[in-house]
Amino acid sequence: MENGEMTGNGSLVWHYTDGLGLNGILKNNTLWASSAAYLNDFKELVSGSDRLKEVWELDEYADVREELEKSLEGFKTPREEHFILSACESGDSLTMWRYYGKDEVSFAVGLDRDVPLGVRAQSKGDSHPFPPPGYEEGPRDPNGQLEFDPDQDGQSVEGWDPMVYERDEQEKIVAQALSKLRDAFEVAKQDRSVFSFPFLMEQLSLHGQLNRIKDNAFRDEQELRTLAEVSPAWKYVLHRPGRYGLIPYVELGLPKGGTKGRKRKFPDRGGPQEMERLPIRQINIGPTPYLEEAKFGLLQFLSFLGYHDVKVEVSSIPYR
Repeated sequence: MENGEMTGNGSLVWHYTDGLGLNGILKNNTLWASSAAYLNDFKELVSGSDRLKEVWELDEYADVREELEKSLEGFKTPREEHFILSACESGDSLTMWRYYGKDEVSFAVGLDRDVPLGVRAQSKGDSHPFPPPGYEEGPRDPNGQLEFDPDQDGQSVEGWDPMVYERDEQEKIVAQALSKLRDAFEVAKQDRSVFSFPFLMEQLSLHGQLNRIKDNAFRDEQELRTLAEVSPAWKYVLHRPGRYGLIPYVELGLPKGGTKGRKRKFPDRGGPQEMERLPIRQINIGPTPYLEEAKFGLLQFLSFLGYHDVKVEVSSIPYR
């Protein structure tokens, strides 16, 4: 089997899962993105901050360090409020097959990396169904309206980014992003700007680079990820049982009607937002002595759900 057949020639990212997970993905047209605070790497989204602290200590930032640190404070989002969907660069990774294979057949779902995903709204409502005490308290404008609406609807889903594992490369990208931020800060200070769009963009860019940094111990995973944030949480966040208790997660996919306002499509009977078919282009079957049975079952399942154009391949790794 040609390697390109298993990898999609770089146009795909590979989400590994077991049979139960694949069943849910195909039937519900969704993928689960879990809260960053509940993943196996307990330093998820923290390793980048560690590397930033090291770069901070360089003399070239001494004169602006305090002001830059203060400017970045407002961009710190709790890890619990970041949701991560992970994938792999390889569609035939022994590391990933070992992790997901165990006693069952495992699968690598090849997703079109160029199709942007959105977060599924779980409720059609516009206000918290059971607001806690103090939910609507806060500063108000002269008309009596809250300056910050806790039910203001919004979501952000990033594209697929590869993780950076090597320390030298981590320090390099952080230093580059920090230097650009410092330059934008100096320009804004000279212009005496109350608000500087270029400075804002460099702040966002720095945080994006920090989120790509991962401990080198996980390098064999060859991870790419998409990162999602949502507001308000009650409209999007679900919970599932796991080793850490009830784990917050959101559903990613292609929401019908888009991801904003009244254009969203909801079932007449009520329930979460309707979803389009996921951008799945290929599914690889992991190492198993039952390749023919596994392939027949998967092809039949795909046919029943209308995924007639999805290619199916089997791993060539002699692992059992």
